[in-house]
Amino acid sequence: MTQAHQVTVPNKLLPAFSNLSQAIYDIIVWKGGRGAAKSQALAAIGILESYIDDGVILCCREIQKSVSDSIYSMLVSYIEDKGLDKDFKILNTSITNIRTGAEFIFAGLKSNITSIKSINKLRVVLVDEAENVSQNSWDILLPTPRYGDVRIYVVFNPRFEDDPTYQEFVAKDDSRKLVIDIQYTDNPWFPPSLERQRQRDAKGDAGRYAWIWKGKFLQI
Repeated sequence: MTQAHQVTVPNKLLPAFSNLSQAIYDIIVWKGGRGAAKSQALAAIGILESYIDDGVILCCREIQKSVSDSIYSMLVSYIEDKGLDKDFKILNTSITNIRTGAEFIFAGLKSNITSIKSINKLRVVLVDEAENVSQNSWDILLPTPRYGDVRIYVVFNPRFEDDPTYQEFVAKDDSRKLVIDIQYTDNPWFPPSLERQRQRDAKGDAGRYAWIWKGKFLQI
């Protein structure tokens, strides 16, 4: 059972949040350009997942040199902002939901893919910046979670159509997969600083602008 608190995410992402208890989807994909609050929403849904059972939640990306490269800080901010501090034990390299025993761990896939295969009770995988994940990493990661209602969240800005992530999670049909396309225009909290940067980018290369801000394939 999830913790009762108000979740603040763009409305376009709500279908992913409203179906946690029913386990309708095994794979949830959020794709789009910058400024759409995808990573923040990934942290929010990770916290909700931690209230379901004692399964491990792996937060990963292809290359992660330290925990600071992950969504660790966003998870901590979410916990503090929602007043959930008493429910969590926060350490420098891990976060544990005291109520359920669910643990967040953080790893780079490229350098840790072999050890990831042996994670006990791995149930949820949160993959940020997934456009960089290699086919080898996906081939090993996807069959690894097998505890309870497994869910894999894939967040990325498509780069090329033949990239492994796009081919694996968008090009293939799957009734147990939810794909949501979200852009900065769907984010009601899009900050003024990013809007100024977006306007500067709009004056440059049109293909690069469309990739960065509209989630289109990269064309120069």
